[in-house]
Amino acid sequence: RAQLEQTRSELSQHLAAQRDSERLMEDLDGTVSALQDRQDSLDREKRELNAKVGHMEVQLDQTRKELEGKLELEREWHSSDQRSRTELADLQQQLAAKVDALGQTQTEAYDARSQVAKLEASCAELEKGVEERAQ
Repeated sequence: RAQLEQTRSELSQHLAAQRDSERLMEDLDGTVSALQDRQDSLDREKRELNAKVGHMEVQLDQTRKELEGKLELEREWHSSDQRSRTELADLQQQLAAKVDALGQTQTEAYDARSQVAKLEASCAELEKGVEERAQ
């Protein structure tokens, strides 16, 4: 009878441990699912940032070409009369504004690249976490 009680107690403990294990597995499945959702979200953000970086690079190239064209015009206008010199001063102001805008665009492109790198690192950490939890 004592052996039966002990066996019954052991069986009860085993069943409780099995239920705890099943709850933990359900929690782990939920965590893995949430991590995968977050990773998908980070992947989307990364694609969006890469698209922004590409767009900024196109803008930088267009601005550079515009600036080169304006500089060529500036060289030609230096030999013209006083009216042309007045127009040149206006163009130089516009050029300075474009150069400032180019600097800002370059900074934004660098910041976007930095953000992409951070997102990639975050994705790697999430993947590592998912692998560790899956084990």
